[in-house]
Amino acid sequence: MKIDKRTGDVHDDGCYEYMRLTHTLAVCCGLPITRRRISNVGERCNRNSDEVRGYRYSFDQRVVPVWLAYAALDAFLLYYNYLEASGYVGESLRKCFEDSYCFAVIELANRNVGPFSALVCTMFYGHRHKAAALAGTERTLAFIRDTDRDATHGGSVWPLDSRYYSAAVIAAYSLCIWLYAAAVPAAVLLVIWLNALGQTTVYGLATFQYHVLGHGYARVNRLLEAAANSGGQPSSDFRSLAALLDRLADTCDDFGRQVGHLNVAYTPGLLLRWPYSMIRLTMVVFRISELWVASQDGRPFAHVAAVLIVEHVGEILLFLVQLSSFCYAGTRLSYQAQNTTASLQKLKLCRRPSVYLNSDVKKKVNIFLIQVNARKVNATIGGFVIVNMNLMKAICGIIVTYFLVLIQFKSQKGKSKPLHHIWN
Repeated sequence: MKIDKRTGDVHDDGCYEYMRLTHTLAVCCGLPITRRRISNVGERCNRNSDEVRGYRYSFDQRVVPVWLAYAALDAFLLYYNYLEASGYVGESLRKCFEDSYCFAVIELANRNVGPFSALVCTMFYGHRHKAAALAGTERTLAFIRDTDRDATHGGSVWPLDSRYYSAAVIAAYSLCIWLYAAAVPAAVLLVIWLNALGQTTVYGLATFQYHVLGHGYARVNRLLEAAANSGGQPSSDFRSLAALLDRLADTCDDFGRQVGHLNVAYTPGLLLRWPYSMIRLTMVVFRISELWVASQDGRPFAHVAAVLIVEHVGEILLFLVQLSSFCYAGTRLSYQAQNTTASLQKLKLCRRPSVYLNSDVKKKVNIFLIQVNARKVNATIGGFVIVNMNLMKAICGIIVTYFLVLIQFKSQKGKSKPLHHIWN
């Protein structure tokens, strides 16, 4: 973004374009935070947590009808699932468990409770944190673009896979969902697809924001190391080096606040997503084992079972891709934030008396070090769960464990009645 010094007008140079698609998709799925043009206030807006050079992120009441529409869709699905479940649920809850009906009841309830609860959290929780995190993400993109000429790498400012990650995930998820057309009416399937999009889209937005912050810290470290190696700064220009340190210190302080906002902004939705995902994936793996048997017996349901197996396998792979991307973004963010200390130490210990032993520069480096060490930056879910690759291992381990428990339970109860009801 550029500011006309004569008129004070703010011109968008395209930094927001890197997150526009992801943010727009999230708004369409119930995220009520939008970006609006304000007055020609110039650089003053950079100091506010929810403003970025002439634009402000804030709650938008126009998104409320979107949430109401999704609530109506969910109410319809509850009614549809009730009608479906009433066809094979036994006389009582005890009978339900005795006949293995519970598997279908859990799965049907899970399809509603998970997406709808995440939608409620997205709409009604953490408006201030969401606005601050979105504005901070745009500032980070602007910083990366502004300092690209000083970077020691080639290529574009932002890779295409990062820009269109959310759209690609939604497209793949939609393809998987529509494979259910072999067993579910198209009208109902459309409602299920729309109802589940919100959780996937907001999850993709959180992943994108962590990914951007990780790149921001990496750029700070690269500039510090370039200064230590005299690769990007004039070795005799004391004032330029001091100005660089001031800018990077302010940027890292802003990054730390952004991480704090982002860790809180989506806490309820993400905390609810993991139980939902683990139950859902456990049921999917369990269903694959039953569908495989059904696809081998040559009955009319066999071709439907084969299509559903493909859908379930695709759903599992897509879940692993999303989970690994989210955990990798959190791991990279924590690593790059911690690596800033090493980059500063390298700059501090650089032996160039004519430049680096200047008292003003040494003071700024020491203050920068204190600032970085005082703020322990980690990607977390509300401070309860640290987002790293250990989280991925734990979730996959839980899914496998509960799947084995279901298999043991199933071996004692016989064929699951929902599938038995379909192909008999």
